[in-house]
This record gives sequence, structure tokens and C-alpha cells, in this order.
Amino acid sequence: MKKQQETMKLYGKAGVSPMSGCVPAFLQMPIFYALFMFFPTSFALRQKSFLWADDLSSFDTIYQFPEGFSIPFYGDHVSLFPYFGFGGDFLLYDDDYGTEYANTTWHAQHEIHYVLNAIYDVVFL
Repeated sequence: MKKQQETMKLYGKAGVSPMSGCVPAFLQMPIFYALFMFFPTSFALRQKSFLWADDLSSFDTIYQFPEGFSIPFYGDHVSLFPYFGFGGDFLLYDDDYGTEYANTTWHAQHEIHYVLNAIYDVVFL
């Protein structure tokens, strides 16, 4: 708690807002939204295959649930590309933070980041 107060005093003295770290993320949001809208509607990607995906403008369905069965907020199919992305997230996270901060005060932050990464992966699945 004392460290946080000292950090906030330093921010105030330097004239820096702690929220200024969010500015790059806010600047990138319109670009990511445009990409999110672009890929499913791009004519250049239609009927183009990549690895196991037959059509890059649609889902890379590796398993289709039976007719009429759908998981709420998930859908009626299983796509493999998101799982590879999430697996890469966890591997990179463990590689970056797994051993370096294990015995310091970053341990709690490490656990929170790991949980938030898992929540992020489930939400964007």
C-alpha cells in the first residue's frame, strides 16, 4: 500500500496519469474492430484454403454439433484456430513470467494475470 501511494505521488509530481497507459489500446480498438469486420466479408479470402480451413471467410469448423444442438455463447461448431491462439498465449505467458518473478511480490500479479488470460480466452472463444 505504501509503495502504491509513493508511486501515485511520483506520477503526480511528473504530471503523468496512470490511465495514460490505456491510450495505445484505445487507439488500436478501431483498427481491430475494422479487421474483425473485414475478414468475414472479404471477397479476396472467399474459397481460399489455409491448412485445414477450406474457406478463410468463414469458420474453420473441425466439428459440427448435431442438428439443433448449440452451446449458449459458443455456437454449434468447434473451430481449431482459436484454440491454437489460446495455447500460444499460455505458452508465451509462462515463458515470460513463469520463473523470473516466482519468489517476489509479482507472484500475486502473476496469478491474477494468468486467471485474466484464461477469462479472455473463454470470452473470445
